Amino acid sequence: MLDNVRLLVEWAPLLGYARRLSSATDEAQRADAIGDAIEWLASKTDNRLDDELARRIAAVLRTAEGAALAGWIVDKATELEKT
Repeated sequence: MLDNVRLLVEWAPLLGYARRLSSATDEAQRADAIGDAIEWLASKTDNRLDDELARRIAAVLRTAEGAALAGWIVDKATELEKT
């Protein structure tokens, strides 16, 4: 039981990112939440390459084009969820 609680506490920030994503009111907020989640997930490994890749992906998502891409992905995922 203690291991389960520890696991929940360790991964709780991911729930916060999901909450931010679901409450985002525009594409820029969605992209920011996705970028932060990607960077956080990459930080959970000891591999510096994925940290750098995550930072670059997050930077792209924070551009207007990246925000539009993130919005499109979320919209498509929502559509798939409804079917």
